[in-house]
Amino acid sequence: FSGLYVWALFIVVFGLAVPDLFLTTDTFRSIAVTQSVTAMLDGVVSWSGALKTVRERQQAAGEGA
Repeated sequence: FSGLYVWALFIVVFGLAVPDLFLTTDTFRSIAVTQSVTAMLDGVVSWSGALKTVRERQQAAGEGA
């Protein structure tokens, strides 16, 4: 679910920064059509998996020392 929180954070940040450009029906339609949300969430999930692997390796290296 963390990917959903990141997505919501992007909407809030860009909505506050440039509301006349970002919070439009054209933007939401474009996001839905191009499935960019799915791609972004896939990226978040991939990064979280990679970070988990890095943490596990660091812990294993610390135990072996």
